[in-house]
Amino acid sequence: MGNLIKEIKIKIFEILQNLNVQNIENIQETYKKKNFETIKDIKDWKDEILQFMTENLNLKHAEILKYLNNIEANIIGRIEKNEIQHNIQNYNVFTSKDIQNYYSEIIDYHKRHSVNYINDDDEPENKTIGVFLEKVANISRKSYNDSNKFLQLLYNKFKNVKSNYETIISSLDQFKMEFSSWIKNKNQLMEKSLENFVKNANINEYLNEQKEEETKNYLEKLYKDLLLLFFQCELSFPSITINFKKEEEFSFTKMEDLADNKGKGEKKINFVVFPSLISNGEFLQKGKQYVFTYFNDEKKKTFYFENINLEPLIEENKKFYIPRIKDKLKINLIKILIPEINYKIAENIKRDYKFLLKNKKTNEEKEEVIKNSFIKIGENEECIKCDFYLMSEYISSFN
Repeated sequence: MGNLIKEIKIKIFEILQNLNVQNIENIQETYKKKNFETIKDIKDWKDEILQFMTENLNLKHAEILKYLNNIEANIIGRIEKNEIQHNIQNYNVFTSKDIQNYYSEIIDYHKRHSVNYINDDDEPENKTIGVFLEKVANISRKSYNDSNKFLQLLYNKFKNVKSNYETIISSLDQFKMEFSSWIKNKNQLMEKSLENFVKNANINEYLNEQKEEETKNYLEKLYKDLLLLFFQCELSFPSITINFKKEEEFSFTKMEDLADNKGKGEKKINFVVFPSLISNGEFLQKGKQYVFTYFNDEKKKTFYFENINLEPLIEENKKFYIPRIKDKLKINLIKILIPEINYKIAENIKRDYKFLLKNKKTNEEKEEVIKNSFIKIGENEECIKCDFYLMSEYISSFN
């Protein structure tokens, strides 16, 4: 903090020193241009100097204010980030590291098992592994879709328990944080619920065609593992993005080729087997997208599905989401202009109430911001609306 105060002092001194230099230069330059023949000439010169100094002072004041506001915003941002990290640490939540470790186990197990489907006698090349990976890709999508149903199922159980205690808001991800911690601490409940869910899941269409018992067992295990993985991704801190979207061109930096096609020519993507997992803009370890590729040119042709029919992914607008603060926290005004929130906010959490007031006589509008109190308004004023901000993020309004 001492270094920051020193930095602010130096910056303000530099701005004021620059102001002084500009004022002196202005006096010297205007003096050279003036012909002082009357008292009025001297008065006009004085007025010009005062006007320049006033305008220059206002500019420097605005520059200092902008600088201090930026400093304040940076400090608040760091404090809020530390508060969020502190709040998360107080809960035993799923982390991106947990997800990364689990996904790594799933991928490693898949690679060991898929070696059984590499057939050097294939005609065309990669047919056996391609047919197998098509089943895996469908299981992958089916588990993703069903993980959202599982998420809703367990959140409903959590809501029944949660109704017995008061929620105190200490994070913008409060509900997700509480649910993630509850699930992680109720591991046996999660496992039991998962077993029951998997028993009732309809994955037979992807199993009945399999003649080998080993393949059936693998696909059943994969469905359960991926369902749990995608479920936990929704509870992760930091959050994780799951991406099944197929791109037009193969990229070594973003994908891994499960067909292991090598050779010259343009390698094409037939379908995505496992999605990429991204957190904080970076791939998790082994979190790139896993795809099945093929060649289809004069020099080399490998197996691919011309009209592949994969399990359709659940639409975003039909998914269940863990409620956000914006979904549940509402603002109301009681006893004229006293803010009332339907959730208790932790004492150390920054909050602001921005009021829009209107003069009933002149129709002029003005804004007033308070932290956590009440606002007094004039006799001829009325409140148009009140916006509520939590940790500098807009949450809701009362009109």
